[in-house]
Formats: sequence, structure tokens, C-alpha cells
Amino acid sequence: MNIKFDYSGKIALVSGAATGIGRKTALRLAEAGADVVVCDFNEVEGKKTADECAAKGVRTGFYKVDVADNAMVADVAKKVLADFGHVDFLVSNAGVNAKELGNPITNIPMKEMQRVFDINAMGLINWVQGLYENFTTRKTGKIVSTSSIAAYLGSPKMPQYSASKLAVLSFVKSLALELGPYNINVNAIAPGYVYTPIYHEAIRLKQYQPGQFDDCETSEDVMNKMARNSALMRAQTDDDMANAIMILCADETENITGQCLVVDSGRLLK
Repeated sequence: MNIKFDYSGKIALVSGAATGIGRKTALRLAEAGADVVVCDFNEVEGKKTADECAAKGVRTGFYKVDVADNAMVADVAKKVLADFGHVDFLVSNAGVNAKELGNPITNIPMKEMQRVFDINAMGLINWVQGLYENFTTRKTGKIVSTSSIAAYLGSPKMPQYSASKLAVLSFVKSLALELGPYNINVNAIAPGYVYTPIYHEAIRLKQYQPGQFDDCETSEDVMNKMARNSALMRAQTDDDMANAIMILCADETENITGQCLVVDSGRLLK
């Protein structure tokens, strides 16, 4: 189900918009009339997203960026502001999963730890620094970042992922306090089990949870089995996450800030 929104005249920057939740959010924003700035390191898929947004009759553009690179993000932010004038919504969605899935913490290289933190946590911070003056000068706007229920549950043998997503939540709370006097809302969403490209290798969970997923043949099987351990016993979709982000960008939620909207079919209740 798609909730109807009207964001005509708004300008949204969506990072990690080439695929998955970011792509769906960019398209939903375009459908609602917002001009959409598509940012991603994946140039091929990112341009496809931008083209699909443009086909909905809004202004759009693709900007290749590595969110872990502070200087590159700052440069892209300047280009975006020069091209579009300002940004109303920042959707910081770019993220990665753990490459070293299944290893005990003693076997996880520090380079891998740093990689996950640089993209998942520092990516948000880099965007905020690059667009800080845009928001504080205009004294209006919404910032929404993608965390994860892993921030609440922890992730054995992939602590770099859960810790990076918890860092996002802590930063969101701090930033909400800092930007509150400027009338800026800062929030996050925490997806549960969403079958996006970041979870395409979920089948690897069989390697360090023997017996639990022996009946699963694909990553989608693994995701669906995990999702059944929720109150509603079902997985979530990109549309669910896009709806949550759209809600947090709405004028009707102007008094919600420093919060995390958990969209997990009730997984955290179990």
C-alpha cells in the first residue's frame, strides 16, 4: 500500500539510491512531486534510478559519490546546491553489510571494521557536514537516516554491522538536539528483514548457525525464515521502508525528532 503524499516544490537528496530502499524512496518522492537528487557509488544503477524519477515529470540528477569520503561528499554537496539551490530532505540511506560475516571478532580485520563504520555511520555524518549550512540557514528541513533492528538486537559474529547502525541512532539523537533550534527534524528508520541487495548473501548465515537454516536453499529462504520470528510472522518490503521515510518527511510529523521508526513486523517484541 502506498500512502499519498504531495511534496511538490520540495528537493530531496537520497544517498544509496541505486538499489533497494534508497531506490524505492527516490521513486516515491518523485511520484509525490519532489525533485530528486540521486546519489550512489553505483553509477549504472544510480543513473537508472534518476531516469525513472525524471520520467515521473520531476527534476532530477545523478551524482556519483563514495559516502565514506568526506571530501568527496563535501564536493558533491556543493555541486548539488549549485545545481538545485537547496535541499529540503536529506535521506541518508547508503549502507553495507559485513563482508566478514561468520567470523569471531578476533578474526575480523580492522580494515573491515573501519569500512563498515565509514559507510554506515560516517556516511551520515559526512552528508550532515556537507549540508549543514543549507539546513541551518534556511531553518527548515528533514533528515532521515537508515539504521537497522540490528542496532537493538546485536549481531553475533558481525558486530561491526550492528555497532555501526547503533552509532547512527546515537548520532541522530545528538543531531536532533543540535538542530532543533533551527526547526530541523532528524530521525531514523530501523528496517527488519527486507530482501534488498544488501541481504543477497544471507545464505551465508548457514555457515555459523548450523542446524538453524539447513532447510533453506536460497538467501530469500533464510530471510523469510528469520522474518517468521516476528509478531506478524512476515518480512518487510522496500515499500514499507519508503512509506516510513515519506512519513518522517511530512509536515504532519513536524513534532517528531530524535526518534527511530522501527519497521520490523514486531520482531523486537519477540
